[in-house]
Amino acid sequence: VGLEVADSEEKFQLRVETFRAEKPWWKILLSENDLGSLEVVRPTLVLTVSSTEDTSTDDAVSLPQFNADVHEATITVYESPAANEPVIDASDLDLQLDLTDTPSGQQFGIRRLTVFENEAITPEVCNEGLQLVAPFLNDEVDVSGTVTLTLSDISIPLDGNEEEFTQRFGVKGAATFNECEVVLTNPMTRRLVDLFAELLDIGPIPERVRLADKAEVLFEARDGRVHHQSTLVLVPRLTRGFEFTSSGSVNLREEIDLLIKIRLPTELLGKGALAKLVSQTPIELAVGGTIANPVVRIPDDATWVDTLQPAITASDLHPDDQELAGELRELIELLRENKSR
Repeated sequence: VGLEVADSEEKFQLRVETFRAEKPWWKILLSENDLGSLEVVRPTLVLTVSSTEDTSTDDAVSLPQFNADVHEATITVYESPAANEPVIDASDLDLQLDLTDTPSGQQFGIRRLTVFENEAITPEVCNEGLQLVAPFLNDEVDVSGTVTLTLSDISIPLDGNEEEFTQRFGVKGAATFNECEVVLTNPMTRRLVDLFAELLDIGPIPERVRLADKAEVLFEARDGRVHHQSTLVLVPRLTRGFEFTSSGSVNLREEIDLLIKIRLPTELLGKGALAKLVSQTPIELAVGGTIANPVVRIPDDATWVDTLQPAITASDLHPDDQELAGELRELIELLRENKSR
């Protein structure tokens, strides 16, 4: 049994080769507002996610509500009615779809979608949106490993103007990385990592570093930016690594606004009182600029420098803490120099 559903402006087009319905066929034919639950096989879905027109008129035609388990789907998404090339063109997908009425208008939802599973990380994959989810990646970075990208919730408004669309559109998901290795190419990032290596007294860190397996980045797209939260562990040696907690957002121009908190492992800092204080004080870094050219500085509201400053400048430093204090002073000076540029 075939089925085709579309709105009057063809912003939403759904063509179904085969489907099974919870309701009997005659109830579906008589349903104006709710098709119920469906199981759909090999559908083709074409979406245009924005429009220059205000479609929030009183005489707009509403589509019937439904929810569906979908198998072997093809999804094509266009950024605007005038676009010639789609921003998303994917096939052979298993997912859940629904179309609901909300107080703000009709909303199309895509749930439980695996975009790719254990996909090799290549420059092409990074440049297709992965760099917005995980800003340490971009198409110019030498990176290897695999990634699984899942979308748990995509909400797409089918009516309203551009401002309403921006407010109501949203995407939530997660990216999980395995056997991921990244080459540190940015000079500022390289210098910071080297300084942390000196703090931990683990010797020079190789150009290629590894993330701990099953590193997960949670993300949400809203208001024209991709917001993320992640805890990543950088493993330079067969020891406990640096723990990075990253939060913030990236826009479509790859401009970043991030806060990174770094916890250094106690056992590698030393045995003095300063080492204990440093292990209890997360180092906070603000990252601006772009993904390709990040600018790292001390956040304006950071407290870790004020916490550590008296200890690293004390005249009666214990011998066990003198080397660590010198490296911390160098780190703070580097970050302050970078802010003043």
